Amino acid sequence: MKNIIFFISLLMLISCGSNPLSTSKKEFIKCPTVLFAAEHKKYLRINASSISVDDVAYKAEINNYNFSKGCFINENNFTASLSILFIVKPLIKEQNIITLPFYLAILDKEKKLRDIQYYYTEGNFNKNLETETKEFVETDLSKTITINIPDVDGMITIVVGFMLDKQQLEILN
Repeated sequence: MKNIIFFISLLMLISCGSNPLSTSKKEFIKCPTVLFAAEHKKYLRINASSISVDDVAYKAEINNYNFSKGCFINENNFTASLSILFIVKPLIKEQNIITLPFYLAILDKEKKLRDIQYYYTEGNFNKNLETETKEFVETDLSKTITINIPDVDGMITIVVGFMLDKQQLEILN
């Protein structure tokens, strides 16, 4: 009787555990190159329909990136956590809220556009607590994105840029 109970317990334990034949292997790889789009690296938030320099609430720049958990391939699917750092400078004292729309363009090994993903990040300006006026100061804002790309065949490149309209592009360039 003890042998039967032991055998049933062992069978249940094995069936509840992971099957070594069905598990997929997660292969850590070198993280892809990340580029900042030259014409879309800077962003201006404009508070009026007619654009002038006086109507610019803040300006932002893509500053840096980091793959926080490494990069890996699992059954030809690429996965990574990409953190992007933005530096935002206030230009109008009344504008406290920061909203930054940006994109990630995924290029395949032949540098052809494979996918484009749209995001935004939000935050508030930091205040200078050392002054009486407590004016807004330059603020770092970061966003971490989990990237999942199916059926990856070879190395990819990621391009990061701000989503800009024609008026913003004219002022920036």
